[in-house]
Amino acid sequence: MYFSCRYHHLAAFGLLLLAVPGLAQDYHWPTEASRKITATFGDMRPRRYHAGLDIATRGTSGYEVYAVEDGYVERLLVGTQGYGKAIYLRLKDRRLAVYAHLQKFAPGLERRVRTLQERQGKYALDLRFGRSDIPVRRGDVIAYTGDTGTISGPHLHFELRDAKNRPLNPLANGIEFEDEAGPEIASLAIIPLSPETVAHGSPLPSIIPALRTGSRRYVIADTIAVAGPFGLAVEAYDRLPEVRYRPTLYGLSLTVDGIRRYCIQFDHYGFEEGQLVELERDYAQWRRQRTDFHRLFTAPDNDSLSFVQSRSSTKLKLGPGYHRFHIKVWDQGGNTAVLQGVLAYTPPTRLEASAVWSDNEDGWVITLDSSTPLRQYHIFLFDIRGRQVDQFSHRAKQPAGRQQRFVVPRNTGQRRIVQIVGVDRWGARLEPVHLSLVPDKHLSNQRKFTLQIEHLDSGVIFQVSSDYYLPLPPELLLRTGGGVQRYSTRMVSPVDFVSPTFYLSQLSGLEEVIIRVSLSQFRKDSPREVGPTGDPTYEIRLPITGVVVPPTKRGRLSDVTGDFQLDFRPGTFYDSTFVWLSMSETPPPKGARLVMLPVKVGPFTRPYKGPAGLKMLAPTNRLLPDHAGIFYLDQRTGWEFMTPTGAADPDNLIRTRAYRTLFTSGEVFALLEETEPPVIDLLRPGDGATYRQADLRRIRFNIEDRVAGIKDETAISLTLDDQSRIFEYNTSRKAVTYVLPTLLQRGKHKMAITATDQLGNTAARNVTFFIE
Repeated sequence: MYFSCRYHHLAAFGLLLLAVPGLAQDYHWPTEASRKITATFGDMRPRRYHAGLDIATRGTSGYEVYAVEDGYVERLLVGTQGYGKAIYLRLKDRRLAVYAHLQKFAPGLERRVRTLQERQGKYALDLRFGRSDIPVRRGDVIAYTGDTGTISGPHLHFELRDAKNRPLNPLANGIEFEDEAGPEIASLAIIPLSPETVAHGSPLPSIIPALRTGSRRYVIADTIAVAGPFGLAVEAYDRLPEVRYRPTLYGLSLTVDGIRRYCIQFDHYGFEEGQLVELERDYAQWRRQRTDFHRLFTAPDNDSLSFVQSRSSTKLKLGPGYHRFHIKVWDQGGNTAVLQGVLAYTPPTRLEASAVWSDNEDGWVITLDSSTPLRQYHIFLFDIRGRQVDQFSHRAKQPAGRQQRFVVPRNTGQRRIVQIVGVDRWGARLEPVHLSLVPDKHLSNQRKFTLQIEHLDSGVIFQVSSDYYLPLPPELLLRTGGGVQRYSTRMVSPVDFVSPTFYLSQLSGLEEVIIRVSLSQFRKDSPREVGPTGDPTYEIRLPITGVVVPPTKRGRLSDVTGDFQLDFRPGTFYDSTFVWLSMSETPPPKGARLVMLPVKVGPFTRPYKGPAGLKMLAPTNRLLPDHAGIFYLDQRTGWEFMTPTGAADPDNLIRTRAYRTLFTSGEVFALLEETEPPVIDLLRPGDGATYRQADLRRIRFNIEDRVAGIKDETAISLTLDDQSRIFEYNTSRKAVTYVLPTLLQRGKHKMAITATDQLGNTAARNVTFFIE
């Protein structure tokens, strides 16, 4: 039973929909391996949606794969990237079933593939067939599960597509799967959408945990105060039996004050819509923490997504008073979960606090003043390094007034920073305030500062962080072509400070960021009352350059030397975007050296619509490196090689010293020279070894390259007795396998292996073995 956006208002009253197109067909389950699904239709992937189901194969290969319905083999795909070995089955209802990452095809198909590989002299094939060439019946064994292609472990990837080649959700179109666990809701995100918006006491996006109140029912405990345009996003997942991975939902909807504002259901999509996943989900949270938040509002570029209801809203803006919201999520089995809460329009309220030592109380007396009465307040205690060590809460004394008083005892507050978060009479959280209970002599001026720039939906915010508590918020000075502008910051934690939300126009032509720190609050007789320069006020200068790139115009940005250059084409971004450069101290990987220092390109959390160009110039004061290229720093896997663009003419490279590539996300980039060739690890046969004829049926070895990597099988050669052999290369396991078509003759045999990485480093190995 299924819900849908069209009839979702009925589901809210507990009515299940029985008539949904596409449910009449009942397909055969695709494999004998298991009925355990590890990834579902619509899961988020880099710049695409997951187009089908991943079915677990217990960590091994070789399970039977079945034709789900009568039809014929339309296509066989063999390669080392992407789907690896795949079979495309045209069904009698004109749909297309796709099976990917296969170990091998059924025997007849496998013999045909090997014959064509030998005839064409290559491993990779893309074969097409007619209706009468290879017919199959429902339940026939057509292949065996494996781990070929771009894959992290053995499993079967299965897709259904319609007659127009659009991916269909298999669980909503005839693949039966029992799912009684139901979805779960983890948290809610409030996303400001203008520089003036303050939501949940902050101009930054806020994430609020969902509180479970019953079976599949959740609430947000606090009233959420918002002033200005904003959007909501929900972190929610389907729960599947025995699966740790959190698959995506089938559908979800948002209702505010009884009016549906957003609704989607993942029945199908078009491949051309794939990269819009970075607009439909919250890209910033995905990049920061790999958490999957569904945005409950549309952007101008994704409002036409085929699974988004046409009446969905672009943003929310509250009128005075309270507003109730209701988020419903559901899976393919009709199981639902609901999150409810209250929104309130409340203008920002500032809280003020002061602390006085009292011998009578043997502690610090804290007095709070607010412009509106408080309902309660939360107290958090931090040490001078900004680490939270304690917390407690108080209800405001009755009758609720605007001034409150409480005591932090000596043994609790000794050398602590107090953070106070008030909750007003509407239940909305206020911006936090901070008080220091640390004597001046324990405050060090020898601090390190970091600057983080966040390009949000509402604008750009600079965050300054210190490794120790700073009594006074630092100032930010931004140098642009129009001069230097000074801005104050606000303390959001004992060691973190944020700027105002900048309009993009305020940052155009950025040349330098200056952090100005004042230590004038320290005692005059303190030996540490001055900064590193000997002054009570000192500055940290950061050579950060930036430019605003409109979506329909070209843009260019380079560092001060001109050795690092970015080129943006019309259509690189969905909306006007502030792009900036700063230096990075990230070290190179083992086996490589830096040709040019790494450069950070921001923003990291804004999606790209199309690619931008990157050019890095090798230094002119030394010889051109032999094996160099551009890399980016992946947060999970380390340095990754980037495919070069432009002319591959060595003379042109020597003349221009320019390395070029394309990129589609803000990253840390570096020009690296790889100093080590690949490593060939021979498994079988061993050099000098002797085998019986029947014991050696295949040749196996591994190839490791720790920096640039091996592109595909074309970068590897294998000759046996002076004849070139066509082998299989598994890119995830780095393994090469060659199955001997016949038994080798008795006597001496020679084998030669070469492997070349993507930067031209070559390794070779010659092996002699014997057959007795």
